Amino acid sequence: MPWEERKATISEIPTRLEDWILMLLFAGGRRQRYNEPIAGKTRLMKELFLFLMRFKDVKGFYSFRPYKYGPYSDGAWNDFSDLIRKGLIQITSGFGSEVYSLTPEGFERARMAYDSLEPRLRQGLVDIKIQYNMMPIHDLITHVYEHYPSFAKESEYEGPPVE
Repeated sequence: MPWEERKATISEIPTRLEDWILMLLFAGGRRQRYNEPIAGKTRLMKELFLFLMRFKDVKGFYSFRPYKYGPYSDGAWNDFSDLIRKGLIQITSGFGSEVYSLTPEGFERARMAYDSLEPRLRQGLVDIKIQYNMMPIHDLITHVYEHYPSFAKESEYEGPPVE
C-alpha cells in the first residue's frame, strides 16, 4: 500500500515529545470543547501519567518515577517549563492553584499535533480530561495511588491541600 494511502501509526507521526503536553491542554473536557485548562502541576503530571498507563504502546513518551505526590517526570516538567518560557502555555490563578492553558500560539501548534494523532489517541486525551480534570485533587492522587501503588512509595502526601 502506498504511503499516502496508509493510516499513520503513532510511531510514524513526527511529534515532538513536548507536544504531548500541548495536546493534553488542547483536549476538551467537561467544560470546554478545546483548550480546557488544567489546574495545578500535580494534576497535569497525573493526567499525563494516566494517559501513558492507558496507551502503553505510545513510543517515546515521558518516563515517570515515584515522587512526593506520586508519578513524576523530570522530562515532562522541564518541557512544561520551557513551553511556558516560549509563550505557548499561559498561567492564571484560580481553583486554589495556578491554572494552565494554551496561548494562541500554543493552541495552533497543539491543534496541528493533535490533528495528526490517531483517533483513538485523540479520544484518549479527551477521556483523560473528562474523567480526571474536574476530580478533586485529593481524589485524583488517591486514585493514582490505589491503581499504581508502586508510584506512591516516595509519597509525602497526607491529604489536602495540593497545588
